[in-house]
Amino acid sequence: MKRLIARFAFLLIAVCLLLACERTNKGATIVDPPSAPSYEYRVKSGDTLYSIAWRHEMNYVELARVNNIAHPYTIYPNQILKVNRAQVVAHTGQTASQGSTAGLKPVPSKETPPRASNTAPTAASKRPTAPASVSKPQSSGRADSSWAWPSRGKVSKRFGPKNKGMNFALDQGSEVHAARGGTVVYASTGIGGYRNLVIIRHNERYLSAYSLDQGVLVREGQSVGSGDIIARIAGEPSRDLHFEVRDQGEPVDPMKVLETAR
Repeated sequence: MKRLIARFAFLLIAVCLLLACERTNKGATIVDPPSAPSYEYRVKSGDTLYSIAWRHEMNYVELARVNNIAHPYTIYPNQILKVNRAQVVAHTGQTASQGSTAGLKPVPSKETPPRASNTAPTAASKRPTAPASVSKPQSSGRADSSWAWPSRGKVSKRFGPKNKGMNFALDQGSEVHAARGGTVVYASTGIGGYRNLVIIRHNERYLSAYSLDQGVLVREGQSVGSGDIIARIAGEPSRDLHFEVRDQGEPVDPMKVLETAR
């Protein structure tokens, strides 16, 4: 009798264990990680594909691909572009002059591809990203593929959580140099947190940018060589030069590339 009871108890325990295993081995539910938010951006007069990509920390090649825009990346005022993340306020060490989400609207997760603008482009509204070239500044003789220091001024602020680049103290008569050879793809104002901003495209990987109050000597579409003068401070500067390097859209510590500068 005792053996019968023991066997019954053993069988009962075994059945309970099997049921517990069945419950725990149904497989964990796999949840896809949340995707990056998508937004609509309405192109404003003066924008270029490069400046929009810069503002949103996107690779301009990816921005063009997402919106089916072919080279030379011509865009038009009031055109609607899809961007993969919300606007990022520029960390230049100064307070942004514009709101961090200006011109942006959230895109529903199941929205169809961005609609084309109903505004027909005209000669006045057409905004090519590479206008006719203007005269090239005197070359420094440095190889275009090498990096050069953008300023001889004292480094006043380094790369960090509150600065996406590095700052240089400027004096009257200071010169700002192209950190590497390339094409000027933006030379204007209007990006929140930046002042006069020059963006140079070096290749499909690297862009560099130079933000300062005055003295810009280059225009969009202009070719520059490594070390060429792109700005000169004629009057008393009110703020430093802010310099950034983007690697496929992501801000990187400029020192990583400037360490190779001769």
